[in-house]
Amino acid sequence: MKKLLVLSICLAVASPAAAELVQFTNVPSQGGAGMASYNATLTGGFMLGSIDWSGFASTIEATTYGSELTLGLSGPLGAATITLGAGTSYAPGAAFTGISEAFNGAGDPAGLWTFDFYESFDDGDIGPDATWDTIDFNFNDDYVAPMPAVWCTGFEDGVPPAGWNSYSNSGHAGLETWYQESLSPPEGAYFASCQWDPDLIAQDNWLVSPETTALATMELTGLSNGSIIWMGNYD
Repeated sequence: MKKLLVLSICLAVASPAAAELVQFTNVPSQGGAGMASYNATLTGGFMLGSIDWSGFASTIEATTYGSELTLGLSGPLGAATITLGAGTSYAPGAAFTGISEAFNGAGDPAGLWTFDFYESFDDGDIGPDATWDTIDFNFNDDYVAPMPAVWCTGFEDGVPPAGWNSYSNSGHAGLETWYQESLSPPEGAYFASCQWDPDLIAQDNWLVSPETTALATMELTGLSNGSIIWMGNYD
């Protein structure tokens, strides 16, 4: 039997996890630890997950490597040394991003944190090797909320379901279209089915979901089934 079966489709959107932002500007990246330290007090109230950063660094010493850009980070949950940059050069400047799991699951980040910016190798005699024009740190909540469904359908109440549309633009005058079927469903009682044209006439059959505003993080999941032999005619 030549047909494509669509058994279920769901669209869900991720709830953004809480994060606390720390921002710095015009921060020297000195040749040694303890020379350019800054403090920030976090409100917290959540279990700390990852810490990610993004920033733009400008070179002062031309031989400075991106991989030398280092942060000594310490606070209520302990201390860690984090490499902020990458690469063997970045003159005259470059954007760097990254993520650290150094304190993931260690506890609530509330309290005073010290950010010590330095170079793992000192390229200059006096003064900093580079400057962070801007750099932001996100202290992320390790809780990931389950995705709530924007809509979800198993085609139990008809094809197309309420709010959906069905289009059949070809085949034998559109006879090969979407319909509800109940023969041996792998889940539920019904599914949407569309036959292939027996004469292999080109088809253009669509099931169109309700309109939804796109968000930063969305996930579309579904279950479908089709003939392996005849799938070569499907594009």
